[in-house]
Amino acid sequence: MDIEGIAFVSKCPYRAESLALVLSEKLGCRTQALTPAEMKDLTEFSLVLVDLDSEVEGNFEWIRSITSVSATKIVLLGLVESEENVIKAAEAGANGYITSTASIKQLVTTLISVSKGEFTCPSQFTYALFEHLAFLVRSNSLAPKITSTLSARERKILELVSQNLTNKEIAARLSISDYTAKNHVHRILRKLGASSRLHASASPQFRWTVRASSR
Repeated sequence: MDIEGIAFVSKCPYRAESLALVLSEKLGCRTQALTPAEMKDLTEFSLVLVDLDSEVEGNFEWIRSITSVSATKIVLLGLVESEENVIKAAEAGANGYITSTASIKQLVTTLISVSKGEFTCPSQFTYALFEHLAFLVRSNSLAPKITSTLSARERKILELVSQNLTNKEIAARLSISDYTAKNHVHRILRKLGASSRLHASASPQFRWTVRASSR
């Protein structure tokens, strides 16, 4: 087994120390419990296990900050399994994940698989990842063109739409009328080729455009 060391990063020190001890016994390798403030030490480990909490979007930002300072493989603990979360995890740089209902045996098996580059996930999520990758390739030149057609006001509204704000909430945030906010949202959806907010938010193109617009 080629695991030089495992770091368990968690906002809960007691939980991190307990699981780090269990993994050390099960895998026979060096383990260490770390907090997010100690991410500079991650380069010493071949695997990093990240304990997720209820703040979903904040978790993915946290993972991006880890991958920005470390080339080690990332495994997420407690991921709520859905197409959207699996895609976001992959975009953030994760190499694998474990659900909150998984056993210690399943956790150990996943860590070993990821260390060998052999991680697998359910077929529907594998398909979703390939579909997302294909979309990114196809839209490499299309998405920037869509973003460039949005006005500064529309880019701001798009950002608020991505936060699941209603037209009324967007209007209040920008000090505009509900009618104006509604018209802006309709124009943005039309430019994205989406028939509704739900349709738009489910598409990789929507997420790409939101990120491009916020730069």
